Amino acid sequence: YITAVAIVLIKIVYLPMLLLLFMIPNESFKNSRTKYFFAIGAIITAVVAAGGWLLYANSELTISVAPFPAVNTGKQIEFAIRNVLHYSEIVRDTLVDNFLFYVQSMIGVMGWLDLTLPFTIILGYLCVVVLLSFFTETIQQGRYKLLMIMSFALGAVLIFSSLYAGWTPVGKDTIDGVQGRYFIPMLLLLPLAGPAVKIEVDERNVHRYLYSYINWATNYTLIVLFMRYFIF
Repeated sequence: YITAVAIVLIKIVYLPMLLLLFMIPNESFKNSRTKYFFAIGAIITAVVAAGGWLLYANSELTISVAPFPAVNTGKQIEFAIRNVLHYSEIVRDTLVDNFLFYVQSMIGVMGWLDLTLPFTIILGYLCVVVLLSFFTETIQQGRYKLLMIMSFALGAVLIFSSLYAGWTPVGKDTIDGVQGRYFIPMLLLLPLAGPAVKIEVDERNVHRYLYSYINWATNYTLIVLFMRYFIF
């Protein structure tokens, strides 16, 4: 319960990840009913804690982090509720227009978005994630695969929606403020929920190449960061 509350208080957009509690094996509880009571109780507790914090922040705190005076959270939420189809189109268009930036900023855009690593580094890290999924036991049960995909999709919707409500000026047809790094905690859900693909290769050689690449990419990144913020 403490972990569930901590997750939503740190970033409420990760609330859907609590659905993964339903994946805990039944053997960890007296019976399946106990597991479901535990998972539902943890989710309800987290929602209540997050709701209480939001009410307190709105009523007691006067700090505003919105970058533009035209931002109005209430009007944005009202518009999204009354125009669900149009809002879904805004999310779709924003995702399509900025997909490459989301991929880059997930791995290789740092600082005040003014330091970008070469795209080869970014692409390499993505390839590493995909390759490692071939040597990791994926989730076999279909309902758990669906649960992981739902967790990622709902989390993505919350990320877009939170920035639409609190960061985007009223009436704008794109969503401002979304960065790829916001998706990192949920990213590994996708390869784990993917199909069970196995490649017959010598895993020792694969690990040797992967570790060599990761070491090189990490050292390159550290050098770039040092030169950007301590030399130039």
